[in-house]
Amino acid sequence: MKRIFQKRNSSRIIHKLSRRIFLIGVCGLILSTTLYYQFSWKSLRDSTIKSTASTNAEIANQINTSIENLTDTSQYLLTSTELMNKLFTYYQDPSNSNASDINLLLHSLIVSMGNIRAVCIDGPSDTYFYSLNTLAEEEQQQFETEVYQQVRDNIHKVGYSSIYTTTTDATTYYLMAYFYNFDIGSRNFTMTIFYNATSMVKTVENLTATSFDGCMLNNYLQTTFYQTGETGTGENISQENFTYSSGDYLNGSDGYYFYSSIDTPTWNIVSYMSYRTLFLSFYKQFAISLFLSVLMIVFLIIALNPAIRQIIQPIHELNQTMQQVVQGDLSCYSSIQTNDEIGDLSRVYNQMIDSLNRHIETILEYETKEQRMIYNLLIAQIDTHFIYNTMSIINSFARQGKTQEIISANSALIKIMQNCLRVKTIDVTDTIEQEMDVVNQYWIIENMRYDNEVQLIWEVPEHLYKDNIPKNLIQPIVENSLFHGLVDEETGILIGEIRITIAKEGDSYYCIRIADNGCGFDQNILELLNNPNDSEEMLNERGKHIGIINIRQRLNYIYKNHASMTLFNENGAVVEMRLPVSINGAG
Repeated sequence: MKRIFQKRNSSRIIHKLSRRIFLIGVCGLILSTTLYYQFSWKSLRDSTIKSTASTNAEIANQINTSIENLTDTSQYLLTSTELMNKLFTYYQDPSNSNASDINLLLHSLIVSMGNIRAVCIDGPSDTYFYSLNTLAEEEQQQFETEVYQQVRDNIHKVGYSSIYTTTTDATTYYLMAYFYNFDIGSRNFTMTIFYNATSMVKTVENLTATSFDGCMLNNYLQTTFYQTGETGTGENISQENFTYSSGDYLNGSDGYYFYSSIDTPTWNIVSYMSYRTLFLSFYKQFAISLFLSVLMIVFLIIALNPAIRQIIQPIHELNQTMQQVVQGDLSCYSSIQTNDEIGDLSRVYNQMIDSLNRHIETILEYETKEQRMIYNLLIAQIDTHFIYNTMSIINSFARQGKTQEIISANSALIKIMQNCLRVKTIDVTDTIEQEMDVVNQYWIIENMRYDNEVQLIWEVPEHLYKDNIPKNLIQPIVENSLFHGLVDEETGILIGEIRITIAKEGDSYYCIRIADNGCGFDQNILELLNNPNDSEEMLNERGKHIGIINIRQRLNYIYKNHASMTLFNENGAVVEMRLPVSINGAG
């Protein structure tokens, strides 16, 4: 029955996992489709915009090439030695014959240039020379434009008219006039070349039809003098784009506006593409790519379903095993023995369980030793020799009938004993106020014993009284100061003072300083005390300064390597301890 139940349970799990796989596949399909839409759409859009910007730049290049050809034509005419000589001759002999010669020469110079309709030279004293072509009314009007007058008055050396149209024999031509100011000797001339711009305009229209909804040409005054197709609804779009670098585009509310500059006549061209035109330019490519991507993802979900189920089943079994460990069963091992990554994971898991069990055993052993050390510390807090001496003092007072002294000594001893016993199993700290009280009680007993003039001075701020420091830390050092620093070895008299200072450095450390004005440390002993790792055994053999060694060991136990104790001489012996505020290593 148990095996049947496990088999049914396993089937339910596999069925549940299959549903999860299907849901994951659907979510993955939606997510991947969305991501593909976002990134592919952006990529195709940016690619189309880049291509369209290049087309707009190509239109500008076509116009620029035409203008350069027009400029080359003017230079060709101006470098004609024959033309210059005939003009010079005419002003030496202004006859009709010489004027006719100039007109014929102008005609012969441009007759082979298909895009040049006519040439006119305006000379001094209202003299005009024309090629044999008859000027249309629209061409005659160019001499009245502001641009022509500025070139004629030598304000500008070069000028261009707007593109205008004229109709001849039912054919409409796009024309443009080019003005150039030059000198012959002291005489000033203005040459006008009437350029047939029909080919240039048709090129612009053809390129616009394949890439844009429309475009417009603006002159250096930002006046639109040619426009084809729809140019959008952007307000002052030419002025806005005029400040951009060539090849820039502006994302308007109704579409994209592409800008390119035409350097020679200082024009610019602004082409417009609506969002609809932009979308239609790559819609089919996007739709086909999206369909193929969705189809591939569906195929992968169907094809990978058996493999995913085969992978998920052992993972589920391993997860169930780990759940038992989470519940506290550290004897639960994985039984998966495959030769794939899941099998490797199972073996690593079993090794981890073994390591964890060994680590727990090590921790238990360490805690046992730690509790034993704490117990030894508690025992070490009671100095049996001190108790013996105190009881002797009490007996001496009793024989002398000094009742009050007996009560004082006994009360002090009781407080010290209570402090020794007032401790929890893992509590190794006490308040600074309690430590001061213990030292004061000890001080009462020692003063009764020796009846000498030794002063104990405390320099501790009251706000630190309730702070905790290691228990029984100060009294052993005070005892060392009494019997190794202030005692006169010949008379046995104790005389001097002991000053105890406790301060807090920020929120991190306590600084405890215990100083006397006695004879200080012997230099050899001082070196040994400040190098305990090398000299502890030697100090123990000498039987002195055991309290210092004991304190250093306790500090290492409580704070690990984060506390320090330094001993030096400064008008006597000084012991300085620097203890972290937070206890590391203590319970």
